[in-house]
Amino acid sequence: MGELREGLWYPDTDHPDEGPWPDEDQPGDVVKLLSLLRYFARNGEPPYKHSFNDLEDGIWEFKVSSKRFPMFDTDGAGLFSPKLRIGSIDEAVPGAEYWEFPEFDWNVRLTHCFPKSSQRTPRKEIDEAHRIRSEDIAHDTRN
Repeated sequence: MGELREGLWYPDTDHPDEGPWPDEDQPGDVVKLLSLLRYFARNGEPPYKHSFNDLEDGIWEFKVSSKRFPMFDTDGAGLFSPKLRIGSIDEAVPGAEYWEFPEFDWNVRLTHCFPKSSQRTPRKEIDEAHRIRSEDIAHDTRN
């Protein structure tokens, strides 16, 4: 996150390779991410539908331009129950603006950041999010 805040996150597919560094847009993307997170924390759902997506098995992602920030939720004590996309409006959280999103635990954790450059999320990025989640939950269990 520090490199992004400084405009020096070189994997950025939104920034042309030959373009000047530091990238003046990257710090703004940090502000956008923090705004998404603040809204999500206050409301339990994203500010708009296309800023958030499910990947698999309770791993979701916040989206800012081509930057992706996978996340999961936990009780903070080592327990994890995957929250999956809701398939029917009849199962939706009452009052939710976007019925497809489940009700998340309030302990939400970002795993890492990666640039998305293709239609599908690369398998290695999903695997990395799973690895980080497993490590994080194991740490919670020990404490």
